[in-house]
Amino acid sequence: MTDSSKLIGWEALSAFYSSMAELTPEGVNFKRDSKAGKTYLYLQFRIPGGKRYAKPCACDFTEDGIRKALMKAQKVAEALTKFSTESEFWAWYDS
Repeated sequence: MTDSSKLIGWEALSAFYSSMAELTPEGVNFKRDSKAGKTYLYLQFRIPGGKRYAKPCACDFTEDGIRKALMKAQKVAEALTKFSTESEFWAWYDS
């Protein structure tokens, strides 16, 4: 692991992202994608009995945005165990 006090700017943010990604609950991961010079965060998860999805989480690629994404990942992980059908999950997710 690197000494975070010696990192600056983008390096520090990337290191923070990596450390927070390790805290995501089982079954839900972060995905980072860059388009047109902007970085977007997605939550990636598998619906029980279904395929794997990567959904935008409307969180900026900043320290605050990464923290919000982690909170959303925890809620998604809880919902994945709570609902028994894919339609119930998507009804919750889209609300």
